[in-house]
Amino acid sequence: MTAKKTKKVQIDKGANLATAPKQPIRHTVKVQRKKATIWDFPLNQKNLIWAGVGLLVIIAGYLFMATGITDEPALPNGTWNNPMAITVAPILLVIGYCVLIPFAILKLFNKQEKTTDNQAE
Repeated sequence: MTAKKTKKVQIDKGANLATAPKQPIRHTVKVQRKKATIWDFPLNQKNLIWAGVGLLVIIAGYLFMATGITDEPALPNGTWNNPMAITVAPILLVIGYCVLIPFAILKLFNKQEKTTDNQAE
């Protein structure tokens, strides 16, 4: 013994259901299209030039540091025989790693768009 659930449907008294054409139920679904994402590389040519300069300074620092590698880097009286390896090389490395490379990454140079002569006036 199952109980049937009945639904009360309100019918228009003037409508003839037998002759009315059956139409499929249409659901409208809004499709949101994603806008094309344009991703520009944040670093431009000036940033890459600064990074290249920083890399060259770091390479120069390591080359100066390598000049201190000899058979006897320290003299018998306790002084170093190559001041480039102990003064200039560390200064170049600190400038390269702590100044030039971070500057190349963090500095935002303005990207100027092309302007016409009419806009300039």
